Amino acid sequence: MVKLGAVEVSADVGVGQVEVRGTLAAVVQREDGRVAFVDVSDPATPRVLGRYDGNTAQLDDPFDGDVAFSADGRYVFYARQTHSFSNDGLHVIDAADPTQPRQADYVPGGGTWRVAYHATADAEYVVTLDAVAGVTVFRFVRTPAGGRLVPLFADALPPPRSAVPRRLAS
Repeated sequence: MVKLGAVEVSADVGVGQVEVRGTLAAVVQREDGRVAFVDVSDPATPRVLGRYDGNTAQLDDPFDGDVAFSADGRYVFYARQTHSFSNDGLHVIDAADPTQPRQADYVPGGGTWRVAYHATADAEYVVTLDAVAGVTVFRFVRTPAGGRLVPLFADALPPPRSAVPRRLAS
């Protein structure tokens, strides 16, 4: 294997998951809550085009995350996990202009840390793994304003032992 090129995505924090669609890479910047968009059209000279900042005015302590592109590469689904579950969940990023990516939708979560995208002939789906909700399935619906997530299924965690009916003595 021969190294062709490199680009510094973050000088302050480590990088996490990376996903590539065409000539655009989405790279999770761990512990700062951002996703860097990197042009990889020339492997010898990749360059950062822009960044999505998932931080808000809420208590924020980013930890890790995962990314997945839509089939056409327009949207990036960013499963964002924080240390104290303060502002994590699923961010939908409109990457039509990767120099200025913007939030198209956001669904709070309880420790969302993995994401996958699936398209059928007539629908798009996003599946997340969340520390509180378990496996969650959303339908992604494109709108004139961008897109929105419609929850279809949330894995029910087992009820606490006290909620399980006791077997009646005969």
